This record gives sequence, structure tokens and C-alpha cells, in this order.
Amino acid sequence: MLARSDRSFLRPSRRAAALAGPDGEWPDLVAMPGRRVLPAGRLVSVVDTSSSVDAATLARFLGALSAVATAEGFDEIRLVQADAAVTRDVPPYVMAVGRPAVPHSVNSEGLKRRGFTTAQIQNIRRAYRVLYRSGLKLNVALEELEKAAATQAEIRPFVEFIKRSERSIVR
Repeated sequence: MLARSDRSFLRPSRRAAALAGPDGEWPDLVAMPGRRVLPAGRLVSVVDTSSSVDAATLARFLGALSAVATAEGFDEIRLVQADAAVTRDVPPYVMAVGRPAVPHSVNSEGLKRRGFTTAQIQNIRRAYRVLYRSGLKLNVALEELEKAAATQAEIRPFVEFIKRSERSIVR
């Protein structure tokens, strides 16, 4: 059975219709194009957010980017501002801006679009505040986040990302 992430062309184009037999059956020598889309990981795109791009064009671009990510099996999309200087890792859910990039806030709208509940978004915001607004050192903040992640599954990707970071995170 085909799943949403499967793509298959069930019939060849009209140009190849001459290959079909009188009963409409396709000969064995005809290869039917198709493929299965597997999860591809992350998609990163650089976006020009200056005034040279109007809101309608930006909206069309983001819609097309979302369609590509869905069709190709990307788990997440990372958008980078065209003139940002990202020299350290940016954790999931976090928006970072500037030169050098600094954490700005949680991408609440993106989380809503991905189906996160209000309670889950609040938990992610609390985790953001622990990491960026509490004044705690990274190792102490990470301990606090690990405690929260034990009962709040939405915090786990945040914690795991910080643990795996090789360049440290934006702070």
C-alpha cells in the first residue's frame, strides 16, 4: 500500500502509449518510473530577508520550500538569514539573528504549523529561558533541561542537540 511519502508513476506518458498491447497491458520490457522517498534529514536554506524581497514573494518561496521538504522526506527545515554570521550551532526550535548570530526567540509559529500543542510550545519556551535567559552556565542549564526532558518529550531533541554540538551553541 502506498504511503504519503511514496511516489510512484502508475502509467507512463501518452508518448509511450503505443507500447501497450490491444488489451491495454504493458509489455515486461517497459520500465515504470517511480521511487520511494526516505527520510532525508535536514534541509538548510539561506533566505534574503532584506527589503529587496516583498512579503508575497517570500511567502511563495517558503510555501515551495515546505512542499519540497515534504515531498523529499526532510525531517526539518533550517532557514538562515542571508547576512547572518552563524559560527556556532543553533539548537532546534531557536531563531538566531545577527552578525554574529545570537539567539532571538523560539519559532512558535513554526511549532504550531508542525502540530505542537500550546502546552508543548510553553515547555519549549521554558527550556529556552533556562538556556538563554536564566544566566546559568551551559553545563548547569543542561542539567536542568535534562530533568525537564525526562517528562517532556518535546525537550529531548533540544537536549540531545546541545550534547552532540561540536562547535558549541549560540549564546
